[in-house]
Amino acid sequence: CQQLAIIPAAIENINIITPNNDNSNDVLYFDYLDSYEETEIAIYNRWGNLVYQASPYLNDWSGGDVTDGVYYYLLVIKDTQTTYKSFFHIVH
Repeated sequence: CQQLAIIPAAIENINIITPNNDNSNDVLYFDYLDSYEETEIAIYNRWGNLVYQASPYLNDWSGGDVTDGVYYYLLVIKDTQTTYKSFFHIVH
């Protein structure tokens, strides 16, 4: 017998969320995020102000408390010491 380390598929960057309750892109959702135990996210507006932070991140932020526009996220996967970062748009 041999132990195998199973590594989930890569997390892809998100480019838009549309929190309009149509069940499509309503939240900032990353595929395979639930495969990791230790995650953390910070979301900033275009002026660099922190608008949301969570640890662990549960794929549940809808952006409902911010205006339409461009935002930036830093998603840290502590299990693999990987940081994902990108811009995305919110359109209500």
